Amino acid sequence: EIPLTTNGKVDKKAMPEPSGIGETGVEYAPPTNRTEETLVKIWQEVLGIERVGIHDNFFELGGHSLKATMMVNHIHKQLGVSLPIRELFKNPTIQQLEKYLEEVKLNTYASIPNTKEAEYYPVTSAQRRMYAIQNFEGEKLGVSYNIPEVFEIKGPLDSNKLNVALRKLINRHESLRTSFHLIGEQLVQKVHQEASWNLTKLRAKEYEIKNIIETFIKPFNLSEAPLFRAQLVEIGANHHIFMIDMHHIISDAVSSIIFMDELSQYYVDSELPDLRIQYKDYSAWQNSKEWIQQSEKQMKYWLDCLSGELPVLELPTDYARPPVQQLEGDVFTFEIKPETLSELKEMVHSQETTLFIALLTIYKVLLSKYSGQEDIIVGTPLSGRTHSDLEGIMGVFINTLVLRNQLKEEHKFIDLLSIVREGVLDSFEHADVPIEELISKLTLKRDVSRNPLFDTVFTFEQSEMNIDEAEINIPNLSFKYYDFDSSVAKFDMSWDAEEENGHLFFSVEYCTALFKQSTIERMSRHYIQILEQVIQQPDILLSEIELVTQAEKQQLLKDFNNTQVNYDKEKTIQELFEAQVKKTPNQLAVIFEDVGFTYQELNER
Repeated sequence: EIPLTTNGKVDKKAMPEPSGIGETGVEYAPPTNRTEETLVKIWQEVLGIERVGIHDNFFELGGHSLKATMMVNHIHKQLGVSLPIRELFKNPTIQQLEKYLEEVKLNTYASIPNTKEAEYYPVTSAQRRMYAIQNFEGEKLGVSYNIPEVFEIKGPLDSNKLNVALRKLINRHESLRTSFHLIGEQLVQKVHQEASWNLTKLRAKEYEIKNIIETFIKPFNLSEAPLFRAQLVEIGANHHIFMIDMHHIISDAVSSIIFMDELSQYYVDSELPDLRIQYKDYSAWQNSKEWIQQSEKQMKYWLDCLSGELPVLELPTDYARPPVQQLEGDVFTFEIKPETLSELKEMVHSQETTLFIALLTIYKVLLSKYSGQEDIIVGTPLSGRTHSDLEGIMGVFINTLVLRNQLKEEHKFIDLLSIVREGVLDSFEHADVPIEELISKLTLKRDVSRNPLFDTVFTFEQSEMNIDEAEINIPNLSFKYYDFDSSVAKFDMSWDAEEENGHLFFSVEYCTALFKQSTIERMSRHYIQILEQVIQQPDILLSEIELVTQAEKQQLLKDFNNTQVNYDKEKTIQELFEAQVKKTPNQLAVIFEDVGFTYQELNER
């Protein structure tokens, strides 16, 4: 019987260790010196694995961008060496990494200092932008910057103990006692010694939960602390719905994980070590002269990368783009077959890259095919915790990397894969620059119908940043993430890929003011079509990659043989064709698929 966690996931820590063989099937080899011993301990902590050999590959053990950043921070702190992430790709085993570390010079590690106590503290660039957007949009923005989470709890829950645990969390993390104010024209944050707060409790029937959640999630007043609320709904004696909501200006995805993990520890009366620093210390550090100088060096890279005319992604949409950006959204999910994922991993391993980079590259090919553009920009979120002192602190640290690539039809896919890989590694090495600071340095036309810089984001392995993956271990209680409709889309499209237990799942959040679900569903089919082609032919030219699947070709042939075409259909296709005349044949096939005209008919016209 395979042991499971309270969330229903495989509990790897409870699994017996296979004798003599490591996690990746490589024969186990113990560390041979002090540096290797330190690296083994770091890998075990970051990867959550009990035994690591010096020949094990970091990425085959489950390492990815977030964990790579965490590991680099730990190495810097414990060994005094500033390790570029690209060196981890070149030296993915402990033995290789130890040799590299011995050859480089020491880069002195500096802790984030404690700032002096004051009535007000400076804000970070992320907080400044969120505050500006909230005030610019006003009521129209609504709850788009709220971070609501809902759990279903089964078992003998003690609501008083839960309330005490929540109060301890508010005392522990200053972010949960912070408000924001304008002093003249300067935005500042105020940390309150105490915050008036209480857990709201009520009883309800199960069919009422949807309406209760919708009522619970409401706008925050940023000048009033705490920017956090919680509510417990009793459905039965051992059945509760637990809701929490925080504003993004004081929290992010990793903060939510910290919140739930520490809440479960406080509930069972565990003691937590004191926090050496708080978010205000990080904010003061980000505003320090030393940090600004470091950031300016990295800014040069981004200004070079984003020089010239910046592309605006022009995807064919189902509806005309509204003059002001709409935030209503929906989610479409799909899955890659396990056997296809296995083949993709083999290809990725042979090309010495990662699943994230391969999936991102395929996504860029899809966008290029749909838009007919070669210059493609995609955003990808990053935890933003580039210093190991920040790992246990609640606050908004998340940053977004801007990934720009030129996709030429004469490119082979494997060559493009290498180009994207180098771009991602370069971006990670310059990840200290907040996206808000970068946007302020660029000369961008204000367009209230779009996001600045990019309209789509791609993320991978969000399981490390999803609150439903937090360790919620409370005896006799079962915590299950309660799915609810958030209906918010900050971008035209946000693609999330997550690997779990040999399966690859995609979640596409899309703006319903632009796209129908049928369009997103078709894009998912075409994404899989591209993926399967590059697995079979990694050296295929981009110009040779086809969007139309075999099933769609069959449908087109069937439609082609149906010669009865009414006047309305002829009129429709004529109007559509005139509007899309500059598109490529592949794009036309996508656009006209819904009206039943075939590729051959389009060519005739």
